[in-house]
Amino acid sequence: MQPVIHANFQFESFYLFGAVEPTTGDHFILELPHLNTANFQIFVDHFSQQDTESFHLLVLDNAAFHKTQNLNLPDNVGRLFLPAYAPELNPIERFWRDLKDWLSKHQPKSLDELSGLIVSRLKEYTASAIKSLTAFDYLLSAFDHAIG
Repeated sequence: MQPVIHANFQFESFYLFGAVEPTTGDHFILELPHLNTANFQIFVDHFSQQDTESFHLLVLDNAAFHKTQNLNLPDNVGRLFLPAYAPELNPIERFWRDLKDWLSKHQPKSLDELSGLIVSRLKEYTASAIKSLTAFDYLLSAFDHAIG
């Protein structure tokens, strides 16, 4: 007879919501506790307040919380959905990859330590570094055509 061991796995997490402006390297990142519509609404509301005079187009994947009818978009924020299973088209994905690659060199012992590491790393990113990671040629060309 083998002994039965009861285990109660618990996971702690937080999520980074972010937006980058590929032509300038401007960015807005917010750490929130859940990946859901309510937290995406908080992100969109805070993001829209960063520059109320401009219209902002968020490039998004097809996650349910991005597409829900329960989301109330501010007047200065719009959504552009990428084709399904095409994260390589989203400029922010290269930024996230760079952050994750840097983070892989560390071994935080707690969620608070992880958050602290991420905050310190985010402060180190310059606008030119973000621009170099996110300014895809196809995207810059599309911007030029849209405004030209």
